[in-house]
Amino acid sequence: MENLHIDGVPFISEDIEWLNLLIPFTAVKKLYLSMKISPHIAPALQELTGGRTTEVLPALQNVLLEGSQPSESVQNDVAQFISARRVTNHLVTLSAYDTRRYVM
Repeated sequence: MENLHIDGVPFISEDIEWLNLLIPFTAVKKLYLSMKISPHIAPALQELTGGRTTEVLPALQNVLLEGSQPSESVQNDVAQFISARRVTNHLVTLSAYDTRRYVM
């Protein structure tokens, strides 16, 4: 699976649990996070530094956040994750997406 969409109201809130949930998705290149879920997953991603940077989502190339204005804390957490990946030459870009484009 190259595209992973995570949406909905979270039942898991601790960062380590989110990381464990993401570990099996080694082939994911695009991670889509809804506005509801991004405040819970972004801090977990931010924790991936040093030797753990590519431990989770090693093939990841894009993080896409729903909406045009994610919260400042979400943006900061994802930016720290992206910076840590850059140091290991695993470039990840941050973009926004609009769910209305996917409604049929």
